[in-house]
Amino acid sequence: MTNRPLLTAFEPFGLHAANTSLEVLRAVAALGVARTLALPVLYEEAPRLVIETAKRELPREILMLGMAAGRQMVAVENIARNEVTSGAPDNGGRARIGDWLRPGGPDTLTSPYPRPALIQFLRQRGFASALSDDAGGYVCNATYYGVAHWLWRESVNVPAVFVHIPGADRWDSNAVETFAAALAEWLARSAHR
Repeated sequence: MTNRPLLTAFEPFGLHAANTSLEVLRAVAALGVARTLALPVLYEEAPRLVIETAKRELPREILMLGMAAGRQMVAVENIARNEVTSGAPDNGGRARIGDWLRPGGPDTLTSPYPRPALIQFLRQRGFASALSDDAGGYVCNATYYGVAHWLWRESVNVPAVFVHIPGADRWDSNAVETFAAALAEWLARSAHR
């Protein structure tokens, strides 16, 4: 058991040659403050890998990162939906529009996490941040819902959150590095929250 925070991010997908979430993950990994896990952009595999890693390592928190190209600010997600609403295929070529993620599961789920404190922390470090009730309809939402469903179904008491960050169209390498440093500081402080 490590009890270090678990930080996840995704590989590039679709027409995106790079993924800012993965760039942040690599920068945080170099600082050694969290267990980091790069995820494939696959509907079933991504949540399964997060859950397996969390079961094995018992992190003190789970922070999942994803890139939302076109968004101008950091979005701290509040809920995940039990439905795929994107028609885009995952990196395995599977499109699931209209599918339930967990048949019979709640329509929406959330997970305990100090979201207001995270938003305030990021704003204090110069990052426009807000609470969002739309984790999207693609693999990011599927991963968040899968993890939130596991936490709920198994009564696991681990704070977890999904955070969308802008893509390379909005953030250059300096913004990525600055955000990674802020996120590393936040994760390092999680032992004292």
